Amino acid sequence: MNTYLFRNDNSIVLTESTGAITERSNSIDALRFVVPKLYNDEYEMADFSGVFEYKLPISNSSGLYELTLADDNYKDDYLLYTLPDTTMTTDLTKECGEVEFSLTFVKAELDQDGNTIERVRQSAGTAYMKVVPISSWLTPSDHELSTLASLYIENKKMAAALAELASSMNQNKFDGLMVDQAEGKLYGTSDGRAVGTGVDLAQLNQILVELGGSSAENGNISIQKI
Repeated sequence: MNTYLFRNDNSIVLTESTGAITERSNSIDALRFVVPKLYNDEYEMADFSGVFEYKLPISNSSGLYELTLADDNYKDDYLLYTLPDTTMTTDLTKECGEVEFSLTFVKAELDQDGNTIERVRQSAGTAYMKVVPISSWLTPSDHELSTLASLYIENKKMAAALAELASSMNQNKFDGLMVDQAEGKLYGTSDGRAVGTGVDLAQLNQILVELGGSSAENGNISIQKI
């Protein structure tokens, strides 16, 4: 986000920059303009319409957008303007470098005789908005490359481990029960195969008896080795 102050001497100064504007960016929050509510102790700037004009650094092609008043009481003494929704498009950011821009505020009104009076306030000189190539964000230093490569390898290893775990869980899922009479154990089965260490039938029987005994009334059944 880049915030510019349109001062009462009609100069424009960058007051806040929390991130670069990248090539082909379409973030409408990337540019904000702050204007004091009162100009020359006489004119209410909220009564004026704001226009943002720009010229691209390579082709010198130009364009303009009407500003949107986003907050009429910004920090109590200011007006906050932004570009309209969907405005910050590749038209404005399609070329890397210093984009020139200016601000103009206009107001048309009628005097007592019905004549139109146009009041115009324009920024003095030219301000600049820097657009950086997206490649500068994607090219790491040698040290960062080593770190990224390490993270990539670790991620690949993690993905392989998770795939192996998922395969193991799928292969070992329980789909039934099986009693091994020779060992006296109850096993879970997966695809007909015994899985795990099993449960000792004598211990299971003791637990069932302690929970309420073996009878048709309480529903517990004593399992015994034959």
